[in-house]
Amino acid sequence: MSSMEGSSNLLSTFKPELIILRMEYPFVIIHRGYSAYLKWAIMQARLISNQVVLIGNEENESLKDLAGYLPMTDLHEPLFAEFIKVYEHMSTNEYKFELICFERWFILLDFMKKKSLDVLVHLDSDVMIFNNMQEIVHSFKDDTLAAYHIPKQTYSEHRWIAVPHTSVWTRAGLEKFCSFILDTYRNNMPELKMKWDSHSTDEKRGGISDMALLYLFYAKNEKAIINLAECRQNQQGQLYCLDLNINSSENYDQHEFALAASPFLFNIKKLNHEKGIITALNFFLEKIVLFESLHCQGKAKILMFNYYRGKKTLADRIEFAAFALNFFLQRTTNYGRYMLRRIQGKHH
Repeated sequence: MSSMEGSSNLLSTFKPELIILRMEYPFVIIHRGYSAYLKWAIMQARLISNQVVLIGNEENESLKDLAGYLPMTDLHEPLFAEFIKVYEHMSTNEYKFELICFERWFILLDFMKKKSLDVLVHLDSDVMIFNNMQEIVHSFKDDTLAAYHIPKQTYSEHRWIAVPHTSVWTRAGLEKFCSFILDTYRNNMPELKMKWDSHSTDEKRGGISDMALLYLFYAKNEKAIINLAECRQNQQGQLYCLDLNINSSENYDQHEFALAASPFLFNIKKLNHEKGIITALNFFLEKIVLFESLHCQGKAKILMFNYYRGKKTLADRIEFAAFALNFFLQRTTNYGRYMLRRIQGKHH
């Protein structure tokens, strides 16, 4: 079956008129500062759920007309104050960046406690979501803690990456994870330093981040965590996946999908985008799968406006044009600096 034939079959069976049942859990985005792509992520999530919450700061409070808004300064989980005392920075990324990534889980935990929530969906601000996550939530058992992306890997590789950009959490799962983070830094530092040493030896970027802790948490609670990196089947029998990273051929397996040039001349997954439905050929399954989310990480944020399925006003298009212009200016500047460093390196 060709890619186009599979896509046509999928389009014929896809039922956009299916009624989205009332949901009892919110979609929550945590973000500091204002960015046009944050607005697009919220607007797309609003097409899926009427319970979208932005936990933000004064710079993005203007978006409270699009979503429920809560200042992150209102959320103070005591465990985070304890975590700061024991946190040791072991990453090539900046200290502040890594600490913010850890902090979000404590913020979410306090949010769940204050709102008496049993379940929520967490989205990064660079995710375009097309799935209401009900099938995932309904598949939870009494002992299920969470659902997030864990690409195929082994402990001994020291990759230790689990990705939570699109994740579902129970309150019990988040309580256990936050306690696990604190306990690991208090009592299991040798394990973390073992991974950090592998980065120092091989001169690899990265290190110990919340993604590493999410992987270790999965390794210790595998049966209680659903892996969203794997393709799954919905109630209509359609095969679908939630994107790990649009810039990568990987989802669960490496080289699972082909790559192709985006309209902005950098490579992304080779996606077929027709009538608002996004599909791709999975090499391992040899089948066309429906993409129910896109993680537009890094430079791919410029693609988010294109994937928004709602009405685009003139003001939206003007804001995107300004965003795109700034994108090209930054790319040109960065490329110029890169070439200058190369030239200077040849003369030394």
